[in-house]
Amino acid sequence: MLIGVQGAVFGLLECPLDLSSIPGRLVNFLPSAVILALIAGLGEEPGWRGFALPRLQTRHATVLATVLLGGVWAAWHLPLAFVDPRFPHGFTSAAPQILLALLTMLTIFFYAFFYTWVYNATRSVLLCMLLHGSFNAAIGLLPASFEVLQRGTYMALLVVQNVTLLGAVAILIVASRGLLAYDAAPERGPDEQPAGG
Repeated sequence: MLIGVQGAVFGLLECPLDLSSIPGRLVNFLPSAVILALIAGLGEEPGWRGFALPRLQTRHATVLATVLLGGVWAAWHLPLAFVDPRFPHGFTSAAPQILLALLTMLTIFFYAFFYTWVYNATRSVLLCMLLHGSFNAAIGLLPASFEVLQRGTYMALLVVQNVTLLGAVAILIVASRGLLAYDAAPERGPDEQPAGG
Protein backbone atom coordinates (compact mmCIF):
# COMPACT_ATOMS: atom_id res chain seq x y z
CA MET A 1 0.00 0.00 0.00
CA LEU A 2 2.80 2.41 0.90
CA ILE A 3 4.50 1.93 -2.46
CA GLY A 4 1.16 2.56 -4.19
CA VAL A 5 0.68 5.86 -2.34
CA GLN A 6 4.27 6.85 -3.07
CA GLY A 7 3.85 5.99 -6.75
CA ALA A 8 0.62 8.00 -6.96
CA VAL A 9 2.23 11.07 -5.33
CA PHE A 10 5.29 10.63 -7.53
CA GLY A 11 3.01 10.60 -10.59
CA LEU A 12 1.10 13.69 -9.39
CA LEU A 13 4.44 15.48 -9.27
CA GLU A 14 4.65 14.71 -13.02
CA CYS A 15 7.58 12.36 -12.60
CA PRO A 16 7.69 9.81 -15.42
CA LEU A 17 6.11 6.44 -14.65
CA ASP A 18 5.82 3.39 -16.89
CA LEU A 19 2.47 1.87 -15.86
CA SER A 20 2.81 -0.88 -18.47
CA SER A 21 5.65 -2.39 -16.40
CA ILE A 22 3.42 -3.04 -13.37
CA PRO A 23 2.24 -6.59 -14.33
CA GLY A 24 5.82 -7.79 -14.81
CA ARG A 25 6.92 -6.16 -11.57
CA LEU A 26 4.07 -7.83 -9.68
CA VAL A 27 5.04 -11.24 -11.06
CA ASN A 28 8.59 -10.73 -9.78
CA PHE A 29 7.53 -9.45 -6.36
CA LEU A 30 6.82 -12.74 -4.56
CA PRO A 31 9.99 -14.59 -5.64
CA SER A 32 12.06 -11.49 -4.83
CA ALA A 33 10.42 -11.13 -1.41
CA VAL A 34 11.13 -14.77 -0.53
CA ILE A 35 14.76 -14.61 -1.65
CA LEU A 36 15.35 -11.31 0.15
CA ALA A 37 13.67 -12.66 3.30
CA LEU A 38 16.12 -15.56 3.27
CA ILE A 39 19.13 -13.34 2.60
CA ALA A 40 18.58 -9.93 4.23
CA GLY A 41 15.81 -10.97 6.62
CA LEU A 42 17.58 -14.04 7.98
CA GLY A 43 20.85 -12.14 8.10
CA GLU A 44 19.46 -9.25 10.14
CA GLU A 45 16.18 -9.90 11.92
CA PRO A 46 17.31 -12.46 14.53
CA GLY A 47 19.69 -9.77 15.79
CA TRP A 48 17.64 -6.60 15.39
CA ARG A 49 14.15 -7.79 16.35
CA GLY A 50 14.92 -11.18 17.92
CA PHE A 51 17.64 -9.95 20.28
CA ALA A 52 17.95 -6.15 20.49
CA LEU A 53 14.32 -4.98 20.40
CA PRO A 54 13.02 -7.10 23.31
CA ARG A 55 15.90 -5.95 25.50
CA LEU A 56 15.46 -2.30 24.60
CA GLN A 57 11.72 -2.48 25.30
CA THR A 58 12.30 -3.78 28.83
CA ARG A 59 14.36 -0.65 29.55
CA HIS A 60 12.65 2.06 27.48
CA ALA A 61 9.23 3.05 26.21
CA THR A 62 8.44 1.31 22.93
CA VAL A 63 8.73 4.40 20.73
CA LEU A 64 12.08 5.34 22.30
CA ALA A 65 13.31 1.75 21.95
CA THR A 66 12.36 1.88 18.27
CA VAL A 67 14.04 5.26 17.79
CA LEU A 68 17.27 3.91 19.32
CA LEU A 69 17.20 0.67 17.36
CA GLY A 70 16.12 2.42 14.15
CA GLY A 71 19.02 4.85 14.40
CA VAL A 72 21.58 2.08 14.87
CA TRP A 73 19.95 -0.05 12.17
CA ALA A 74 20.01 2.85 9.68
CA ALA A 75 23.64 3.66 10.49
CA TRP A 76 24.55 -0.01 10.04
CA HIS A 77 23.34 0.26 6.42
CA LEU A 78 25.30 3.45 5.70
CA PRO A 79 28.41 1.75 4.26
CA LEU A 80 26.21 0.01 1.68
CA ALA A 81 25.31 3.40 0.26
CA PHE A 82 28.91 4.05 -0.65
CA VAL A 83 29.88 0.64 -2.03
CA ASP A 84 26.87 0.22 -4.34
CA PRO A 85 27.96 1.65 -7.72
CA ARG A 86 24.34 2.50 -8.58
CA PHE A 87 23.81 4.53 -5.41
CA PRO A 88 24.82 8.01 -6.71
CA HIS A 89 21.94 7.98 -9.26
CA GLY A 90 23.80 10.31 -11.59
CA PHE A 91 25.21 12.69 -8.98
CA THR A 92 28.96 13.16 -9.18
CA SER A 93 29.65 15.62 -6.36
CA ALA A 94 29.76 14.70 -2.68
CA ALA A 95 27.06 17.03 -1.29
CA PRO A 96 24.06 15.51 -3.11
CA GLN A 97 25.40 12.00 -2.50
CA ILE A 98 25.56 12.74 1.23
CA LEU A 99 21.97 14.03 1.08
CA LEU A 100 20.92 10.84 -0.75
CA ALA A 101 22.60 8.76 1.96
CA LEU A 102 20.83 10.70 4.73
CA LEU A 103 17.44 10.35 3.03
CA THR A 104 18.05 6.63 2.54
CA MET A 105 18.99 6.23 6.22
CA LEU A 106 15.83 8.13 7.18
CA THR A 107 13.77 5.67 5.14
CA ILE A 108 15.34 2.73 7.00
CA PHE A 109 14.77 4.52 10.32
CA PHE A 110 11.05 4.91 9.54
CA TYR A 111 10.78 1.24 8.53
CA ALA A 112 11.88 0.26 12.05
CA PHE A 113 8.49 1.31 13.45
CA PHE A 114 6.66 -1.20 11.25
CA TYR A 115 9.04 -3.98 12.26
CA THR A 116 8.50 -3.14 15.94
CA TRP A 117 4.74 -3.27 15.48
CA VAL A 118 4.86 -6.61 13.65
CA TYR A 119 7.23 -8.13 16.20
CA ASN A 120 5.21 -6.90 19.18
CA ALA A 121 1.91 -8.04 17.68
CA THR A 122 3.19 -11.53 16.84
CA ARG A 123 6.46 -12.15 18.74
CA SER A 124 7.61 -13.67 15.46
CA VAL A 125 11.09 -13.07 14.07
CA LEU A 126 10.02 -15.10 11.02
CA LEU A 127 7.31 -12.56 10.17
CA CYS A 128 9.87 -9.76 10.58
CA MET A 129 12.11 -11.62 8.13
CA LEU A 130 9.20 -11.82 5.66
CA LEU A 131 8.44 -8.13 6.19
CA HIS A 132 12.10 -7.34 5.54
CA GLY A 133 12.01 -9.26 2.26
CA SER A 134 8.71 -7.64 1.31
CA PHE A 135 9.91 -4.09 1.98
CA ASN A 136 13.09 -4.69 -0.04
CA ALA A 137 11.18 -6.32 -2.90
CA ALA A 138 8.55 -3.56 -2.91
CA ILE A 139 11.19 -1.10 -4.07
CA GLY A 140 11.04 -2.88 -7.43
CA LEU A 141 7.27 -2.30 -7.70
CA LEU A 142 7.60 1.41 -8.42
CA PRO A 143 6.95 1.63 -12.18
CA ALA A 144 10.02 3.67 -13.07
CA SER A 145 13.29 2.51 -14.59
CA PHE A 146 16.72 3.13 -13.10
CA GLU A 147 17.47 5.36 -16.08
CA VAL A 148 14.53 7.60 -15.09
CA LEU A 149 15.42 7.62 -11.39
CA GLN A 150 18.44 9.87 -11.75
CA ARG A 151 19.56 13.04 -10.02
CA GLY A 152 16.64 15.34 -9.12
CA THR A 153 13.99 12.76 -10.02
CA TYR A 154 15.46 10.23 -7.61
CA MET A 155 15.85 12.90 -4.92
CA ALA A 156 12.16 13.77 -5.35
CA LEU A 157 11.25 10.09 -4.96
CA LEU A 158 13.18 9.83 -1.70
CA VAL A 159 11.47 12.94 -0.34
CA VAL A 160 8.05 11.57 -1.32
CA GLN A 161 8.95 8.22 0.22
CA ASN A 162 10.02 9.76 3.53
CA VAL A 163 7.03 12.09 3.80
CA THR A 164 4.72 9.13 3.13
CA LEU A 165 6.52 6.98 5.70
CA LEU A 166 6.47 9.79 8.28
CA GLY A 167 2.68 10.05 7.88
CA ALA A 168 2.24 6.29 8.15
CA VAL A 169 4.48 6.09 11.24
CA ALA A 170 2.56 8.94 12.90
CA ILE A 171 -0.72 7.12 12.24
CA LEU A 172 0.74 3.86 13.61
CA ILE A 173 2.01 5.54 16.79
CA VAL A 174 -1.24 7.41 17.42
CA ALA A 175 -3.46 4.40 16.62
CA SER A 176 -1.44 2.18 18.99
CA ARG A 177 -1.27 4.92 21.67
CA GLY A 178 2.51 4.78 21.44
CA LEU A 179 2.69 1.07 22.31
CA LEU A 180 3.16 -0.32 18.79
CA ALA A 181 1.32 -3.47 20.02
CA TYR A 182 3.76 -3.91 22.92
CA ASP A 183 2.46 -5.86 25.91
CA ALA A 184 5.05 -6.73 28.52
CA ALA A 185 2.79 -9.19 30.35
CA PRO A 186 2.85 -12.20 27.99
CA GLU A 187 6.61 -12.40 27.89
CA ARG A 188 9.29 -12.04 30.56
CA GLY A 189 12.10 -9.65 29.86
CA PRO A 190 15.12 -11.32 28.26
CA ASP A 191 17.22 -10.98 31.42
CA GLU A 192 14.53 -11.92 33.95
CA GLN A 193 14.37 -15.27 35.77
CA PRO A 194 11.09 -17.08 36.30
CA ALA A 195 9.54 -16.68 39.75
CA GLY A 196 10.81 -19.26 42.23
CA GLY A 197 13.70 -20.25 39.92
